[in-house]
Amino acid sequence: MKKSSYYVELVCPQCGKTFKPKHSKQFRCSFECSKLAIKNLQNQKRQKHCPRCNQEFYDDSCKNSRYLCPKCEIRGFDSLVLNLRNYHSESQRYSEEILLQCLSEIRKNEKFFGRLGETLFLYLYPDSRDMNLEESNLFPYDFEHVILGRVDVKVCQPTERLGSRSWAFQKHDKKDCDYLFCFGCSFGFKTIEKIWLIPRDILFAGAKCICYDSVTVCGDKRLLRYASFEVTHLYDLLALNLYLGKLLKVQPKWAYDLTKLTSMIPLWKGRLGELIFLKLHPQAKDMLIASGIDSPYDFEDSVFGKVDVKTSAYNNEGCFTFKRKELKYREMAENYFFVGLDRSYTKILFLFLIPGEVVRSLIGNLRLVPKCSYDVTPQYDLSKVDIMAIRNGKW
Repeated sequence: MKKSSYYVELVCPQCGKTFKPKHSKQFRCSFECSKLAIKNLQNQKRQKHCPRCNQEFYDDSCKNSRYLCPKCEIRGFDSLVLNLRNYHSESQRYSEEILLQCLSEIRKNEKFFGRLGETLFLYLYPDSRDMNLEESNLFPYDFEHVILGRVDVKVCQPTERLGSRSWAFQKHDKKDCDYLFCFGCSFGFKTIEKIWLIPRDILFAGAKCICYDSVTVCGDKRLLRYASFEVTHLYDLLALNLYLGKLLKVQPKWAYDLTKLTSMIPLWKGRLGELIFLKLHPQAKDMLIASGIDSPYDFEDSVFGKVDVKTSAYNNEGCFTFKRKELKYREMAENYFFVGLDRSYTKILFLFLIPGEVVRSLIGNLRLVPKCSYDVTPQYDLSKVDIMAIRNGKW
């Protein structure tokens, strides 16, 4: 006797047919009815109520995160774009020197690219009120504009997946803005590729605002949710990218100023030795400016090639000790320039130049004795180097 004969007949809630279940967990007559029931349940979850027009709508977005119905999301946006097209700034609220100085102060800070986007926004709308400059960095939004109102600016580089690109802009709970002005950059923040202006009404759901490249993913309608908010055509990207290239060349304010460097990098004596080398070899290329603080060596010189500079003070044993652990990750330097200072770091005592092969062959810390074979102090006129002036920020 089959086990199914023990179960009583049931009525399928999906199609209304009478069937005899084969096991205790079967409530529908077929797999097709079960699949259709799951689909209807998902559709019920996506059925939402629009708080603006009081109409019900079906959220067909890929992550079910729409706050308003599509009509209310786009309502008034076309007129706003038309006003922006006809709008011309009459005045410039902040001078270029102030903006470049602000970028210079945070050149190696993690917030640099965020400030870079804010400076680009001021390039497009110079009459806007910068709340970061006038209030503080913790203000709920970045700008106040005549047409856009309260604006929060975001900058992001793309993520590629399955041949398409997307830009994920991180949102903050404390941000209280009317619009999100998003710059979609290329890899490495080298150029601006796309610009979005996203209303605040659709920013309530989710922790990120994802914008897709409508050119490469036009076959997938779900990924074109924010395509209507793209305003790239309103701006001259060529002029904007030229200005971006100018901003990326801004040097950090503390690159030649130890008064700023003291509060940012504890080992400020290392930068002091680099500035001494630059005074002795002014034609050398400073890699801190060219490539950033993570460069595997400090300078490029026509005579010495790739140079890494190390600094140490005179100790009680009558020598200069340079720790080996600071050298093991820097294997690309062709020569190592060691600067020996007194204990107060106000006077140069000795200079040493050692080939990179010799340094890499040693084990443990380097203990350099004055007047050894690597001592190059007599080759330089140390009276021309004023260490106190360098420490006070005077180059």
